[in-house]
Amino acid sequence: MNILESLKCLLCLTSEADTDYLSKRFDMIAEMLFKNVAIRKGEDIFLFADVEFYFYNKHHKDIITHPRNCESMGLNGLE
Repeated sequence: MNILESLKCLLCLTSEADTDYLSKRFDMIAEMLFKNVAIRKGEDIFLFADVEFYFYNKHHKDIITHPRNCESMGLNGLE
């Protein structure tokens, strides 16, 4: 499994995820972004310096995030 496939799997979160699970998953996602991912625009390359996660479900009611239902994302936009 390559980096993008691994990131996609980590980003697929269940609506039943509890706070402990989310905390561990967000740590894994952040580590992967910091160690393995950069954004390139033209000749410029940008590394992650900071990342914030917002997630809302019945176990983790993040008041900053608006509740919504959505489909799991594909690799579109990450390729």
